[in-house]
Amino acid sequence: FGDTGWRDVTANLINSWTTGPGGWVRIRRIDNTVHLSSYYVVGSGASSYVMMLQIAGFMSNPGNVTRIPIVDNTTVRVMTVAAGASFIFTEYASIVDMSLNGVSWIADDAWPSSLPGTAVGSIPT
Repeated sequence: FGDTGWRDVTANLINSWTTGPGGWVRIRRIDNTVHLSSYYVVGSGASSYVMMLQIAGFMSNPGNVTRIPIVDNTTVRVMTVAAGASFIFTEYASIVDMSLNGVSWIADDAWPSSLPGTAVGSIPT
């Protein structure tokens, strides 16, 4: 395996999830560990709990469901990473300025044949 480096996948947001000024969504895989980080993700106009579909080569272990607590201002919410499905938020109506630093899970997916999004900085060698 190796290290994909950080990849900007902001364009992968769906269901009217957006980012505010300067906002982004990034993903990285180091060996079998996937890291997701974001800044200023906005769900106030979202039409669904699903913000982004999982990406081939970064999917969680089949059968696993990872629930990750997230603090949005003063409200604790839960993000669910479901194997082979989606990133799901249990509440979305008022999510603004959400930051997901240090969220990670184990991938059981084959190493990606191509990298998603665009590189952020240089790809480690």
